[in-house]
Amino acid sequence: MRWLVLLVAGCCGDTAPVWDAPTPVEMAEDERVEISLAGVVTGRGLTFSVEADSGVLATVVDDVLVVVAEQGFSGASRMALTATDACDNSS
Repeated sequence: MRWLVLLVAGCCGDTAPVWDAPTPVEMAEDERVEISLAGVVTGRGLTFSVEADSGVLATVVDDVLVVVAEQGFSGASRMALTATDACDNSS
């Protein structure tokens, strides 16, 4: 009897997730905006995190960025999004 054993391992390699160029988003005061991240970053098994300037509350739910302006906020705010793949590569 002969046995053939195959070991298959998934590896992401050294390549971090790749983001498309960001597009500025405008929103009205006290408005909620939801942006799908699935179409703007490529990678395997992605998880997301976000940090935002003051004036907005930003969270990521699954692969959707949710942004809500704080009460009475008017102005510009920047956010830093991070995507981490299944092999802990991040960008």
